Amino acid sequence: MAWNQNHEVDFKDRNKVQNWYLKVFEVKFLKDNHGNTNWILLNASKSGAKKQDGTYAKGMYVTVRCKVGECEIEDMEYTNENVLVDGSFSVSEYIAKDGTVRPTYSIFASKVVKA
Repeated sequence: MAWNQNHEVDFKDRNKVQNWYLKVFEVKFLKDNHGNTNWILLNASKSGAKKQDGTYAKGMYVTVRCKVGECEIEDMEYTNENVLVDGSFSVSEYIAKDGTVRPTYSIFASKVVKA
């Protein structure tokens, strides 16, 4: 992950996504040391695409990360809503309690709107 001199993530080299259709199931607000919201996190899912044989690919969970002041997002409730997201896609991984390596997916959003 690339960091700039202010110790913030540099998004310019990330994979771009446009109009990703996601279903939000949880919203979290992260606050700075002064109690001001500086990040809005949308925990969401993306359904798998329909295959030629009529079955569906496995879906995925993704965290949409909106930095306040840098992400275009309306002030409204997004829980249980469908949204369209533009931004930069990122993949990382963690080691689960059972020792398996699991991927995590994030979108550092530039724009979020209700679908």
